[in-house]
Amino acid sequence: MNNQRWFMAIPPVGAARLVALHTRDALDKELGSENVKAFDFLAYQNGFARFLKTNDETIAVDLINQSLLVSCLDFGATHFLSGALSPVTLFTLNLLKKQNIKTLHWFYESYKRVPYWKEVVPGYDHFFAIQKGPLPEFCIRNGSRYHFLPTACSFFDTGTLSPERNYDAAFIGIPSKYRIEILESLAEQGFSLAIAGSGWKSYSGPLRGMILYDSWTDEKQSADILKNSRAGLNLSVDNPEGDNDTHISPRIYDILAAGCVLLTENVPLIYDSIPGCHFHAFSERENPGIKLRSILDNYSEEFSYADLNRSIVQKSHTYQNRVSELINLAE
Repeated sequence: MNNQRWFMAIPPVGAARLVALHTRDALDKELGSENVKAFDFLAYQNGFARFLKTNDETIAVDLINQSLLVSCLDFGATHFLSGALSPVTLFTLNLLKKQNIKTLHWFYESYKRVPYWKEVVPGYDHFFAIQKGPLPEFCIRNGSRYHFLPTACSFFDTGTLSPERNYDAAFIGIPSKYRIEILESLAEQGFSLAIAGSGWKSYSGPLRGMILYDSWTDEKQSADILKNSRAGLNLSVDNPEGDNDTHISPRIYDILAAGCVLLTENVPLIYDSIPGCHFHAFSERENPGIKLRSILDNYSEEFSYADLNRSIVQKSHTYQNRVSELINLAE
């Protein structure tokens, strides 16, 4: 491990960028900062945008990939790790592999919504993802090793948490028809909700007064909301009925770390993502309000599991855990 030098591509936007930055920090701690180098696509995109006379994305991506390749080789990398949504081309990956650099991708998007993985999987020695579905078989057919690897807790407060909280439940994420229907139903049943996330600015329905942030919600804001809520909701963008591979939001780890009671859809991957944790699940045929009412009616008992959940998250679901697994599986 002492001879490893990891070069990491940081995606330019969104939650994928934050996950990658946490991963980079964990790599620094694991291997030493002198053995880790980050390539920030955002900085290069901004730089090329200033001097390119035409706004041609293809030209920009090609130029950035050339810069990435030169920087990676100059660093003497033994491993190349790409964060989700980094526009690394298959051509670049194949050149890195020819230099005996191990190529890895951590894909923490929905394979249904972001399909670029089909084009680049052949360029990766290892493909880590938060879903399964067609990915394992596709990787085998294309000479890549698939690994299931969920994301991790983005913050952790080691202080004592108080059960005194202002909101019955919190939901942090973008709005969708399915999510809005569930949240509006909970509000109609009399629950006090704390809602935040990009996209809520355009919403004007009955939840309007419960929206605390209607744009990008950073980790501190999320932590403040969750630590002031008795329960945290995990809801898919679309109805997961009949879908055996609905991906799990990384927010579940933040919910448990904040001492909230997790109320989630009963989807298979939830059990792979948080084994040993105490939580409640509802099926598509159940009213989540019934489960939430039961949680609140028995809140003292439910809150007694908070320390157990937090200890599991702290022990098994940090970015340091995930990076250790990345390194071990890459070998």
